[in-house]
Amino acid sequence: MFHGLTYPGIRCILENLDVSKRILLASRAPAIQRVDKSIPFYVKSVHINENYFFLNDISVVHIPRTSELLFEDTHKEICRQVEPNLEKKEVLEKMFNYYLGGRKNIYLDHVLLDSPMSELSLPPNLKLTINKMETRFCDFRDFLPIINARSFPLKEFTARDNKLVFLDHPVVHSAEKLVFHTNAINMAGMFHNINKLPNKNILIKFDSSDVIAILNVIGNWLNGRKEVGTKYIFSSRFKTNIDEVLAELQLLAEHFKVSGTPYFRIPIDVQSSIQINGIVVNEDGVLVSQLVTEVISTKKSVET
Repeated sequence: MFHGLTYPGIRCILENLDVSKRILLASRAPAIQRVDKSIPFYVKSVHINENYFFLNDISVVHIPRTSELLFEDTHKEICRQVEPNLEKKEVLEKMFNYYLGGRKNIYLDHVLLDSPMSELSLPPNLKLTINKMETRFCDFRDFLPIINARSFPLKEFTARDNKLVFLDHPVVHSAEKLVFHTNAINMAGMFHNINKLPNKNILIKFDSSDVIAILNVIGNWLNGRKEVGTKYIFSSRFKTNIDEVLAELQLLAEHFKVSGTPYFRIPIDVQSSIQINGIVVNEDGVLVSQLVTEVISTKKSVET
């Protein structure tokens, strides 16, 4: 005789079930619905915006013009009419609450936030335990109340912005890896601020050409202000941006080019050097040019 699954059995299944299948199952089984939100929820990525919400392969988009919600899950699309007279804020509140509300333990590898906190209607008492945090043109500090303290230090912190007024913060300083995106025309001030950071692993993605700003970073390092192991990678979709820096280095530091290699090695002192190299990498199917700048020990320089 079948007596049904006990709570430990249900927990074991739901915890290891694909997110979209788990949500579908819970929506159709009242018995599971009652315990679902008490069971840890493991998600690869969440993207939160004032008009849409992505949860792994699930996407929910609010279309204000037609007052509809567009649901998509593994290439299946369903469009639902929003209840009459519901304000957009109320629609989003219901949407976020359905997927995230009431869950005691939500574990995310990556969370992307690209709307100000004030524009969102997130569930009360929401707590996310995360590995990586990304913000786009909004202040990450506003979201710290919804991030579980156990998440810090972050494995990766990413910010897309043209101003970096919030860099002086423990969350930024303690991250294992920092990634900054900018399309600012004048990057000198931004790069100067980044140079003050204690982090050793920084990736800077930029669109505009600012050779002087990058050379100033290298010049700052020559004063011995960075430890061995510090690595900055300047990355651009436009190859000419990196080529211009390499061409300028060729003029200014030709005698520091290591014979038979693409490397420049500029001595800082008897113990360390700056190693610079231009490379091309495949980033999500797109070829991207990078200038890799790293402080290495003189011993490593001799052995390489």
